[in-house]
Order: sequence, then C-alpha cells, then structure tokens
Amino acid sequence: MSRVLGLGPLRHTTLADRRVVVMRQPAALAVGVFLMLVTLAFAAAVLAEPGDTVGSGNGFIDRWFFGVLVVPMAWGIDRFLLRPRVRVDDAGVAFHNPLQTITTPWPGVAGASFDRHLTLALADRDQVRSVLFGPSLSGPLTRENRVKELCVLINTESARRAGSAWDPEGIYDAEPLIGTETSQRDVPRAPVGPGAVTSWAHGIPAAIGYAVAWTVACALAAI
Repeated sequence: MSRVLGLGPLRHTTLADRRVVVMRQPAALAVGVFLMLVTLAFAAAVLAEPGDTVGSGNGFIDRWFFGVLVVPMAWGIDRFLLRPRVRVDDAGVAFHNPLQTITTPWPGVAGASFDRHLTLALADRDQVRSVLFGPSLSGPLTRENRVKELCVLINTESARRAGSAWDPEGIYDAEPLIGTETSQRDVPRAPVGPGAVTSWAHGIPAAIGYAVAWTVACALAAI
C-alpha cells in the first residue's frame, strides 16, 4: 500500500521488477490530508449552522456564500500538497507539479541529481525540476535517502536503455549538458533525444467538481 501511494522505499534500481514507480513527499501528503480534514470540518460546521451571514434569509445562499473559502481551500490543498509526485515508467520520467506536468521520454533523459531540487538533466542540454523535492520541502521534510534512491533508479534505467552502465563514481559535469560554456557554442553537436514536454494542468475540472459538490451539499443542508 505504501508503494501504491508512493511513500515507501524503492528497494530496486531498475524497472525490471516493477513497471511503474511513483514517489510522493510524505510530509507534504500528511500536511495536505490534515488541512483537507480541517477544511471538511469547517464545511460541516457551515452546513450545520451558517447563520444569517448575507442577510438574505435564504439558508442555501447563506451556506453557499462560504464557498468562496471552502472551494479554493480544497482546490489549493489538492493541487499543491496532494497532487505533486514523480512517476517513472516505461515511457520515461514525469514530474507532476501543481500546475503543470513535465514528461521526458527515456531517450531525452541524461541524468538526475538532487541539490535542494530534484533536477532532471536532458539530452538536449536543458534541465527541468520537480516541485516535489524543492527548497520549500527539502531539509528536515525530506529523507535524503529516498531522493537518492530515485536518482539512482533514473540514472541506472536511463543508462540501461541506452545500452550502457551508469557509473555512480563518475564525475557529472552539467555545464556541457545545459550549454552554458562559451567554448561549446560553435561546436557541432550530435543529434540528441527528444526533449521534455510540458503540459499545463490547472486543475479546472477539480475546481468545478469541488464547486458542484459544495453547491449540492448546501442545497441538501438547506432542505
């Protein structure tokens, strides 16, 4: 169950025994669940007794008025604490950030590292970062061994699919990968794999779902 939620240790370095690996931040998930329970408690209290808040004398409107707090709170907790995760599967590596999903196929993965950010170096000399393991959730909220396990998995699997072996003792030089060295600018480059694909994930369906659920709850409570 813990691995289904993306919380347990990986215990392996390739996808040979598991076709999908999901990793979440336990601290963020725990805070998200706690805040969601607080939001539900607040919503229940409003549904039970909203008071004559807007002076309309209409129980439904008096309750629905609080949706300006309940719906955005639920949506924000969902997107920024419960959604973020990293997914590794046969297709490649996907960073599910709060408002976007960054997907990189294996031919485009050059390596992964963690230094205050979980960073994926790409074969086209670019790089992308996961919000999951960023500065706001690093330090005491991040068990460093979990991030290292994920980096080892990505690096080993990327090398295996490229027909080579990853050397953890090798020196990783990111400068040529991201193309910041002046001397490298005019040097012809070999064809590289596809880059990362970024797609926006604003969570509008989720927001609509929360708004509809709140409206229905207000209507039932006002009966």
